[in-house]
Amino acid sequence: MRKSFWPGLLAAFLLCVAMPLLAAPQSTAFTYQGQLKQQGKPFTGTVDLQFRLWNDSVAGSEVAPMVSRGAVPVQDGVFTVEIDFGSAFGTEQHWIEVIANGTPLLPRQPVTAAPMAVFALTGLPGPTGPAGPIGPAGPQGEAGPTGAPGAPGPEGPAGPQGPAGPEGAPGATGPTGPAGTTGQYANTVFSTGQLALTETVTSYTLIPGLTQTVSVPANAKVFVSTNGGFQNTGTGSSCAIADFAIFIDGAATSVQRQVTAANTTALSQMLSQWTLSGVFNLAPGSHTIQVRARDAGGSADGSAGGSNDLLKGNLSVLIIKE
Repeated sequence: MRKSFWPGLLAAFLLCVAMPLLAAPQSTAFTYQGQLKQQGKPFTGTVDLQFRLWNDSVAGSEVAPMVSRGAVPVQDGVFTVEIDFGSAFGTEQHWIEVIANGTPLLPRQPVTAAPMAVFALTGLPGPTGPAGPIGPAGPQGEAGPTGAPGAPGPEGPAGPQGPAGPEGAPGATGPTGPAGTTGQYANTVFSTGQLALTETVTSYTLIPGLTQTVSVPANAKVFVSTNGGFQNTGTGSSCAIADFAIFIDGAATSVQRQVTAANTTALSQMLSQWTLSGVFNLAPGSHTIQVRARDAGGSADGSAGGSNDLLKGNLSVLIIKE
């Protein structure tokens, strides 16, 4: 039959050693004497006991490892054991829980003043005293030997680009190239960048890269063609409009077109194409042929040409001698 126990009303705590001088080390063990009853009568026999030290009478946390004592003799309900919880005792109140044959005995027993004396003999260290004044500086020692050079540090960031130097003197004129095919010429150039067509670009402006200077012989026809991308750079539902024209020697020809690129609420950055071509009778000599554009209104800005293959413009010139 399982035996159940209840702690008696008496639970004494006694030191197991005498109080020596402070210079001698103190033991943390103490003698615990208690009384066990079974069915209201003092119990006689042996019992397995465990002792746990808590910082609260009901809940709390254990503050030391559990101490076990097996086959403790009990005579007329009284038992005596030695317990050592180490240096767990401090200035706070503690409670001991006794477990007999696996059954906790309630309530927990408060620790009386006797075990606290062990702690009192050692005491808590006092607070650190204030720092003393700084002493005078000693004489400077001799300089030590020079240390080995440290590893090179990481390379710093590149500095800003310096200003451009002065333009050099013109080089010598190169030798005359070989004669070309008499009276015939064909060449295509491509745009090298975009021309931003904002509302302030109201005059015809060269699309970067779309210019050629050609030498026209007598009795020749000049065929000029150009095309490229025009993009609406606005967002949302908007419309960009631009005029495109072929210029010869700085003057606009009659070959001109107006191009529109419209965005929707679902599609933006929409593209259109300009396409112009014409045949011109030019006087013999040197002539400069260009493609220019200007903003023609609309609710959004646009751009003409560029280096991207989808937007890149071109200018082709073909000279045919009759």
